[in-house]
Amino acid sequence: MTGHEDAVLAVRYAPDGQRLASAGFDKTVRLWDTATGRTLAVLSGHTETVTSVAFNKDSTLLASGSRDRSVRLWNIPTLKLVTILPHASTVYAVAFSPDGTRLATGCDDNTIRLWDVATHEEVAELRGHDAYVHALAFSPDGSRLVSASGDFTLRVWDTLSLKDRSNRAQAPGKF
Repeated sequence: MTGHEDAVLAVRYAPDGQRLASAGFDKTVRLWDTATGRTLAVLSGHTETVTSVAFNKDSTLLASGSRDRSVRLWNIPTLKLVTILPHASTVYAVAFSPDGTRLATGCDDNTIRLWDVATHEEVAELRGHDAYVHALAFSPDGSRLVSASGDFTLRVWDTLSLKDRSNRAQAPGKF
């Protein structure tokens, strides 16, 4: 697959396996058909390098993080921009929760931000790293988020509210 005009920094398969997203120094996100290797779309709008991409669970949304201090959410069926989530610094990592209700963003200002995907509102800011956050991953059940940082550490964050944690603890056979 060719098509980017500069180095590629991020790639991600869609959960349905039909598409691949790639992004990089050329400030674009490209969608590819995995069966044919052809470019399906070029998503433009970022003004700086695109550092990360992630699909939601049903492959209908794509998040792209950038050095332009933003995350863009794209509607994949329509190939239209849904919204721009502003940040105070470069966004190095993006990850959707398994249920698709939250988006985590890892930033150059050593923080992780959690966003409500439906309302596009920031719902939490996680602090604890001493350097930029460059990778994020949710546990399969969505109850934990792991972050990797330039401070040479991994941190595991609890993503459930106290009420949800209590409900899970009371459910038989559930962790």
